[in-house]
Amino acid sequence: MQPHSQGDDATQQKLCVLIVDDDKLIRLALGDLLSPFQVTFAQSASGALGRLQGGGRFDAIVCDIHMPGMNGMQFYEEAAKMSNHLANRIIFISGGASSPELASFLGHTPNTFLFKPVRREALKSAVLAAAREMQV
Repeated sequence: MQPHSQGDDATQQKLCVLIVDDDKLIRLALGDLLSPFQVTFAQSASGALGRLQGGGRFDAIVCDIHMPGMNGMQFYEEAAKMSNHLANRIIFISGGASSPELASFLGHTPNTFLFKPVRREALKSAVLAAAREMQV
C-alpha cells in the first residue's frame, strides 16, 4: 500500500475533524478552510466532550483556546482523561490574548498551536499530522 500524499482528495474526504469554537462565523470559516474533510461543529468545549463521550470519533480536533465556560486548556485535560491519543490530536487556535497560564500550558503540551487568522495550508497540515497521531 502506498502512503497517501497531502493532496489525496479521497483520503482527505475520509478524515473527520471536530471544530470547537464559540464563534459561529469562525466555526464556519474553519469548516470552509478544511474542505474536503468531513467536519463536525461544537459551539463549546463541554459540547465537544459530550460528542466524544457519546462515541464520536474524530481524526483531529481544532479547538479555540479562549471560550466561555470550559476553555481549550480545560478541554485538553478532560480529553486526556479519556485518552492520551485523543488529546494529542487536538490542534489549538487563538486570536491572541496570551497569559502566563497559556504560555506554561503550551510549553508543556506538544500539540500544534496556530494563531487566527489561520492559513488554509497550515491548518490542513496540522490536521493531517494530528490524524497520523491516531495511527500510532
